[in-house]
Amino acid sequence: MTDLIVLNPEAISDGDLNVTPLADRPTSLDGLRLGLLWNDKRGGDTALKHFGKLFQERYKDLTVNFYQGPRGYPDDLLDKAFEENDIFIGSTGD
Repeated sequence: MTDLIVLNPEAISDGDLNVTPLADRPTSLDGLRLGLLWNDKRGGDTALKHFGKLFQERYKDLTVNFYQGPRGYPDDLLDKAFEENDIFIGSTGD
């Protein structure tokens, strides 16, 4: 007989945990600007572009903007994306 050891994969935090509240959710995406943020991980761009097309088919006058940058995204890229969009989807891939 073999013993099976089950481990808890939750990380234990040291000190206070800073929790950011969820952003407000729009009631509809009609007429909004959707930013797609990709961090150069293989395959993430394909998924984002696919979802961008699906969202444009579903919501009236939805504008989709695609942004590519290294993991951690440079501040200038994020500033531009925040200025040009109302909502975002981010993706990594592998």
